[in-house]
Amino acid sequence: NLPKLKSVMSRSLKDLGMVKGTVLAVAHDSLVIEGVKLLLQKNISSVAITNARHAIIGALSLSDVKWILRKRHYHFFWLEVDKFLGHVKREEAFSSDNQARDTYPVFTIGSSRSLGEAVQKLVALRTHRLWIVENSMSPSGVISITDIMKLLTPPE
Repeated sequence: NLPKLKSVMSRSLKDLGMVKGTVLAVAHDSLVIEGVKLLLQKNISSVAITNARHAIIGALSLSDVKWILRKRHYHFFWLEVDKFLGHVKREEAFSSDNQARDTYPVFTIGSSRSLGEAVQKLVALRTHRLWIVENSMSPSGVISITDIMKLLTPPE
């Protein structure tokens, strides 16, 4: 039903209930292992990394855990997450293996943007997750390809 699809795609992320207010996050000076524990305890695939002002500066995901294990950089689990981000940035700069893309850069979208704009951004950036932010860059939600598919294919 094309008119219904156009209607959903033009609605803001906030109107669609994608803004949760608070997002699971770890502070920039937390250890990577603490973020991994949160991922496992909450059964989620990613947490935001925030600075002292609670602005998002990165994300820690299960892909990062796999990357650490594959590279055998086990000591990274005991690094502060902002230092881990620094290592990932440096490694990415010298690698064609784009496996740590979820960590850095972090991709954001404003809560007043439409679902259609979110889809366009996801496609353009070739990523599967956008962090929804407010003016202060404080994360208030997250939208993934899976979330979009659920919105577009509601149960009968």
